[in-house]
Amino acid sequence: MARIKVTVTFSNHRKPQLSKFHQLYSEDTQQQIIRETFHLASKRDENVCKFLKEDY
Repeated sequence: MARIKVTVTFSNHRKPQLSKFHQLYSEDTQQQIIRETFHLASKRDENVCKFLKEDY
């Protein structure tokens, strides 16, 4: 059963508004996850869901 490990919400100005890590990660790994998440979500069309599934 999959579970949520990270929740990230971004503003329209590309800044993380909320980031919640439901699993322990180092600060460097957290920053990498935020960068990669924004990169993946920002490439999607506006009409497409922005929920992502990644394995960390």
